[in-house]
Amino acid sequence: MQLIRPMCRVTEAAVRNLAAFLELPVVSINCPHKDTTIRQDMKRIISSLAHKNRQVRENIYRAPWNISTEYLPGQREEHACNSLRT
Repeated sequence: MQLIRPMCRVTEAAVRNLAAFLELPVVSINCPHKDTTIRQDMKRIISSLAHKNRQVRENIYRAPWNISTEYLPGQREEHACNSLRT
C-alpha cells in the first residue's frame, strides 16, 4: 500500500501552531456548507472516540495494514474447510 497523502499524519493543531509561528495569513472558507460536510461529521466522531481511546487516530490510520483475512467475505467458509481437512 502506498501513502498518497504525505501530511495525513500531521495534526491540525500542529499546522495551526506552525502557521502562527511563521506568521502565515489565515484564509477562511467562504462556502456556506463548510460546517456541514461529511469531513466535519467524521472529525466530530473521531474526536468523540478519542475521548475513550487516545490511540483511535493511529488505530484508524494503521487499520488497512492490519487486516485479518479470515474475517473477509468468503474467507470464513474457506477457513472452515481447511480446518476440517486437518
